[in-house]
Amino acid sequence: MAGHCREVSFREVDFRPTAEAARLALVGKYLYRDSKYVAMVRGQEAAVVQVFPEARPGELFREVEEMHVLAEAPRCRFLRDRSVDVNSPTALQEAACRYGTPLVLEGSFNHVNFLVQREGVEVRVLDVIPPEPKLLRQAETILRNSELPAITLVPDFIDLREMAARVSGAVMYPCRAAGLVKGPKVSFLDEGPRLDGPVTLVGCDRSLEIFRTLYGYNPPRLDFCPRRQLVKGQRLLTKCCRLRGNVEKGDGWALVPWGASLEQVGEALAYLVSLPVVENNEEEEVASNGGR
Repeated sequence: MAGHCREVSFREVDFRPTAEAARLALVGKYLYRDSKYVAMVRGQEAAVVQVFPEARPGELFREVEEMHVLAEAPRCRFLRDRSVDVNSPTALQEAACRYGTPLVLEGSFNHVNFLVQREGVEVRVLDVIPPEPKLLRQAETILRNSELPAITLVPDFIDLREMAARVSGAVMYPCRAAGLVKGPKVSFLDEGPRLDGPVTLVGCDRSLEIFRTLYGYNPPRLDFCPRRQLVKGQRLLTKCCRLRGNVEKGDGWALVPWGASLEQVGEALAYLVSLPVVENNEEEEVASNGGR
C-alpha cells in the first residue's frame, strides 16, 4: 500500500489494465511529483504500478522512465467502500480480509489506495471482563483513526464470572464491575463487607494485600493478574492495576494502567508494532513470578 493516498494517481481507462497495457500507457508520459504509484481501473478490473524515477527537488512533473507492475487484471480488482479510511493501514487490511487481494479500493472522501497482499503484525489483546472489553475497543478505535502500520488484534479474555463459577461457596471480587451482581454469595472488596464465613477472593496480588490488611489473613484465591501471561516474543497488550500514568514496555509486551486513556493505548500499540519480527516461535515466560 501507499504511505498516503496522495501518492496514488488514479486513472479510469478504456483498455484492460494488464501489465503490457499499463507500460504502453505510462512510459514516456509525465506524472505529478507526488505520484509514486498509478492505479488504472476499468470496471472492476485494475492494475497497480510503481513508477520511476522519483521527482527531483523543484520539479512539479517528471517523465516516467521505468515502472514495476505490482498487480494487474484479471487478479487485481477495483471496489468502492466509503466506510473505509484507506490511509489507515489497519482499515485497509480489514477491507482486504473481506474482499481479497490484490485490491484497489476507493474509500471515504473518494480517496484511493491499494493492497497487493495482506500484511502486518498480530497483537494479542488480553483484557479482563467484565466490564466488556474496554481495552480491545480502545485499541480498535486507535487503529481506525491512525496511520500506524497494519495490526491484526487477537482478542483474549479473562472472564471473572467463569473463574468464580468454579467456586461452590462465597466469592469476593475486587470491585463492582459492570455485569457483576451482589448477592448472598457475592461481595466486593472495595466495600469492606463483614465476613460471615469462608470466602474465595477473585483478585490479583494488590487485591490480596488489601484483603489481608482488612481481615488479617490470606484467603483462598483465584488470581486473574494479566501480568502472569507476559511471554517473550509474542506481541501482547494488556493492563495492570499497579500502574498509574505510565505505560510499561518489555520484550514483546506492553502494559497500560487500568482505565488507560486512548493516548496510553496508542503509545503501547506504537511500541508493539515497532518491535522486530521474532523468527522462532518459542515462548519464554518472563513474568511467572509477577515481575513487579
